[in-house]
Amino acid sequence: MSESKPVLAYWNFRGVVAPTRMLLAYLGVDHDEIRYPANLAGVKEWHKIRDKMGLDFPNLPYWKENSEDSEDKGLTESRAIIKHIARTRGNGVLMPTSLDDLVTAECVEGVVYDTGYGLVKRCLYDADPFKEDLKAAPVKFDQLEKFLGTKRWILGDQLFYVDFLLYEVLYQFEAYDPDYFKAYPSLSKFKGRLEALPEIRKYMESPSYVSGPCVHPFFARLKI
Repeated sequence: MSESKPVLAYWNFRGVVAPTRMLLAYLGVDHDEIRYPANLAGVKEWHKIRDKMGLDFPNLPYWKENSEDSEDKGLTESRAIIKHIARTRGNGVLMPTSLDDLVTAECVEGVVYDTGYGLVKRCLYDADPFKEDLKAAPVKFDQLEKFLGTKRWILGDQLFYVDFLLYEVLYQFEAYDPDYFKAYPSLSKFKGRLEALPEIRKYMESPSYVSGPCVHPFFARLKI
């Protein structure tokens, strides 16, 4: 079996893979990344090879542990990918080990996903019903603000994969409205705390860092 670096493939914007990129940087995982252009040519390029990749559920992003191993079917779906990496890299330090912590992490993961998807719909369609949907987001942020409280990270003193998911939603909402989190001091401090981690700061200053756009610019009517 030939050896090669693992490969992460996605579009050349933040989207749903930004937390995984950040987690990989934090863990120092040596990997390659394929970034398809976020334009019509990139869409056509991906569609041309999508069904030839050997993926059970062809989609972007995908992750392959060994890109040169024909038996490596790879993994798709962003949340499956980030949790797989959290389990298998860095001695699993970013994946909760107790059942109680895992249940809490996955509950917060669901809240974060639902909240972030409201903003994605707002950007994709830029229509009144989706603008109204965003009014539900403050309720979720109120809950997250209260749950986080004075804790350093979502589950306390230990950083886990779910913190990267929460960070990205905060980042994207702040890109949408820079004043969004003035009323949420705990969430604002959380965001700054993660950005201040040496590994993350180094990544954000590197050429490989993608600051935006947050949503596929070819499909989004509202650009952030």
